[in-house]
Amino acid sequence: MNIAGLNPWIRRESKLLLMKSVYLAAELEAELVVIHPGRRASLRIPDRIYIEKAIESLEEVCQEAKELGIRVGLENTDSRPDQFATTPEVMLELVDAINLQNVGITFDAAHANTCSDPVNFLYQVIDRVIHVHLSDNTGPNSELFHLPLGEGNLDLVGILRLLVEHKYDGILIFESGAQDPIEGLTRNLEIIKKAEDAARKYVHS
Repeated sequence: MNIAGLNPWIRRESKLLLMKSVYLAAELEAELVVIHPGRRASLRIPDRIYIEKAIESLEEVCQEAKELGIRVGLENTDSRPDQFATTPEVMLELVDAINLQNVGITFDAAHANTCSDPVNFLYQVIDRVIHVHLSDNTGPNSELFHLPLGEGNLDLVGILRLLVEHKYDGILIFESGAQDPIEGLTRNLEIIKKAEDAARKYVHS
């Protein structure tokens, strides 16, 4: 899918698939659908074109989601060359342009870590964040962008500190696993609990 693509047929089919996801979410009584804003089809085309195409596609999908009682979290993307939704400025522009109460940002900490300082990224968008994805990596040159927590250099304490300070009450999703899923989940929970304790000490000190 590419809802920001230059080919109108691909955009149309991508939008229809997203609509199906929204209808399925409503059928399952899910609260939120996460959507990537699309990607560059050519590096020679200005990002402004892709942003405009993304907004055009998303407006209809997000309006339909609103009528069905579904929230939409637009997710920031990683540092690969074909991605344009990699900065706080672009994410805020997308959300502001769509301008619907059910639309916010899904903050992917690992994606942000490959592009810039993820804590600063979150600080700039925190008021619009409605969903959070957590995993680890070692930055732009990481071989894998979704490592288990603790296996990269993500400032998890800094991220949780901001979420606590701003009273974030949404869901935190682990997007990192291990060869043994139970072992991976257990380790992630242990690490995030320690990081949360440290974050709360900062907030209350």
